[in-house]
Amino acid sequence: MKPATIVAIVPMKPLSHAKTRLSDELSLKQRGALSLNLLRRVVKTIVQAAADPLRRTPIEEVWVVGGDDLVRDAAVSHGARWLEEEGSNLNEAMAMAFRWALESGRGALFLPADLPYLDTHDVQGIVGASSHLKNLVFSPADADGGTNGILIPPGLPHQFTPMMGLNSFSRHLSQAGSLDLPVAIYYSTGLGFDLDTSQDLQTYARMEPGLLATLTREWEPGNEGVAMATLEITCQICGHMLSTNPDASDANLRMAAIRMLEQQANNHTEHGLTGRWQITWTPE
Repeated sequence: MKPATIVAIVPMKPLSHAKTRLSDELSLKQRGALSLNLLRRVVKTIVQAAADPLRRTPIEEVWVVGGDDLVRDAAVSHGARWLEEEGSNLNEAMAMAFRWALESGRGALFLPADLPYLDTHDVQGIVGASSHLKNLVFSPADADGGTNGILIPPGLPHQFTPMMGLNSFSRHLSQAGSLDLPVAIYYSTGLGFDLDTSQDLQTYARMEPGLLATLTREWEPGNEGVAMATLEITCQICGHMLSTNPDASDANLRMAAIRMLEQQANNHTEHGLTGRWQITWTPE
């Protein structure tokens, strides 16, 4: 029996609708750049956590759900899969993505795209709190009673429904209790602090002077040293191929992309990996 795996789900808005609560401090272009650059950092962190050889985390894929063409391109360039948003709001989009993941026999891990201090230990920690994918896990936000992480293991006896918004953390706990589902709570600074309000922005600027200016620079494909390439892993027995498009200029991302594809390849029939898969890089 193959071990259970997880799909990490990161919802996004089109950049033209991003971070509207920061409109007094940042221009539309700056808000779009901030949202896009935070997304890139979050996806990169998840991919690296999944590929950590010392603490392997069973994240098989990263899905970025929603957004626009720039969001799609940034997601794919960092090893994620981009999906169009289904539903009329965040909760509907998340519920649909959760359903897709669970129906494929995998667990679902929601993480927001605006976690500036997220690191690999945070991702590994929330997964570890599930006790080998047996418990629901919620991670609280520092502000507004929100929820900045939800892990839904596969095979729960009852369907869990996301209820994002003000005070969502308590609503999620209440729902899990009413369904008699096992729950764990995982807190870390990286998961607790999101960037939504003017106060968040001021806090961020104090904590890392200068970084905010970098993150609000307008992003365009090809900026910041991004060197796109296609990575393919091909089964030498049947020709089955897996592929992704990571940033080839980043050695850590290259290795993370390889390891994530290898993890997906392990779920491909009984062929295994050793000596049977060919890895191919094609610069674009």
